[in-house]
Amino acid sequence: MVILLLHLLRKIKSYFHKNIEIDKDINYYLNSNYQIHPYSESIKIALIYGVVGTLWILLSDEFLSTIVSNVDAYKELATYKGWAYVFITMILIYSLVLKRLVLFEKAIKKIYSNFEDLNAANEESIALEEELRQQFDELEIHRNALIVSEQRYELAVEGADCGIWDWDIKNGIHYVSPKWKTYLGYCENELDNNFDTWANLLHPDEKESVISKVDNYILSKTGSYENVYRMLCKDGNYKWILSKGKAIWNSEGKAIRLAGSFTDISEHKHIEDRLNLLAYYDTLTELPNRVLFEIKVKELIYEKINLIQNLL
Repeated sequence: MVILLLHLLRKIKSYFHKNIEIDKDINYYLNSNYQIHPYSESIKIALIYGVVGTLWILLSDEFLSTIVSNVDAYKELATYKGWAYVFITMILIYSLVLKRLVLFEKAIKKIYSNFEDLNAANEESIALEEELRQQFDELEIHRNALIVSEQRYELAVEGADCGIWDWDIKNGIHYVSPKWKTYLGYCENELDNNFDTWANLLHPDEKESVISKVDNYILSKTGSYENVYRMLCKDGNYKWILSKGKAIWNSEGKAIRLAGSFTDISEHKHIEDRLNLLAYYDTLTELPNRVLFEIKVKELIYEKINLIQNLL
């Protein structure tokens, strides 16, 4: 019987030792696959206690009756047996309760630690949210300011009745506004946005000088660009265009961008030609009048004087 009890105690010790080893890693119980069964766990503890108690009652009395025949000695040993039972059951209950309390303590600490981590993460999230909100507000302010600026720019362009052009020299991209194309009678998709398209619309008599003036301005690295020239319309006629612009040079002195405006000055040119005709030509014969004759004579005299001075 003693051997059987010792064997049973070793089994119980092995069971608790195994569970205590598992308890060392609380993550085993926190795993989502681990399931707690309160009723079966309670029944297991009750059965362990019941089995130990039953074996103790049945086997200990039989064991005493076989080794002791004296009644007084039997009573004395029975008392010791009772105390031993109390001691063993105390150890058993202590082990069973300790296992669950240790597990509960570790779970509470783990939950508290996770709560602290979540709380810290939540504070960081709140701070980040506040920072993002401030950045969003700033972006909203800048966006509204940009919208107002674009509206002001569009109104100014519409009021000035001019087209806009932008030449990205570095990347070879040439943009012209739809309004510039309407000046010449074209629709938006009828002209490509590139430098060659613009150059091919220039009047043949002026094309070389106009392109040369653009190149000279870019090489000058200073001031503003301005030129007047004719461009071909869709109907085959030419319009006089006043082109103004400004370039941006990089730190190496190389032009990277040139932007400006186109203005249709055909009407102004016609008025200017008409005034010139009235001032210097006879309205009936359309021949040069006396004023133009005197001007030409003076020009020739000045040329002769300069030539003589150069020869001397």
